[in-house]
Amino acid sequence: MKKIWKGFSILLACAMMFSMMTAFGATYDDVEENTKTYEATEILAALGIMQGDEGGFRPNDTITRAEFAAVMIRSLNLDGAAKGMRGDTVYDDVSSDFWASGYINLATNQGIINGHGDGTFKPSDPVLYEEAVKMVVATLGYNPEALSLGGWPSGYLTIAAREGILNNISSLGGRVGEEASRAMVAIMAYNALEVPMMAQVGFGTNTTFEKT
Repeated sequence: MKKIWKGFSILLACAMMFSMMTAFGATYDDVEENTKTYEATEILAALGIMQGDEGGFRPNDTITRAEFAAVMIRSLNLDGAAKGMRGDTVYDDVSSDFWASGYINLATNQGIINGHGDGTFKPSDPVLYEEAVKMVVATLGYNPEALSLGGWPSGYLTIAAREGILNNISSLGGRVGEEASRAMVAIMAYNALEVPMMAQVGFGTNTTFEKT
């Protein structure tokens, strides 16, 4: 957890530095300036967390489950660790040479993602709104509290709303069962940079969790 918190704090410091700049050179022509999506995509791109391509950022497109798992690992500054974990996975539909196998392995080990009951992960499926929320909340270390609040998906949605992860999302949609847009998950990931992480304190019968 200390390694994860160190990586996250480095990115948070960078995000704060970028947010104090008075002007950005627009990175994507297809993202309207003076919007939360613009702010989020500029900073996430600068930090190497979430990028567009030659076609722009494509804010209205969907993002796959594998792609968003990679976004979450990069938000913890663990891109290098993920590359070192490329190989066999516990999922029947994620091969060892799949581009995101390392991200998926690390995200699984950290409790950020789960597969389906049939042993698959469905990496190419669009991430659903509630799946994206769960990944963000779990990345921040709130899994135990989310489970105590009802688990999937209500516990994760409750924490996300409370911690401001869902700020500025409603105008983009954000309903359980719907596919999440790239703009939506970018804002979630950006909001998460300012949310305190939950760290385990103590073990065994003395296990507690505190915000750091």
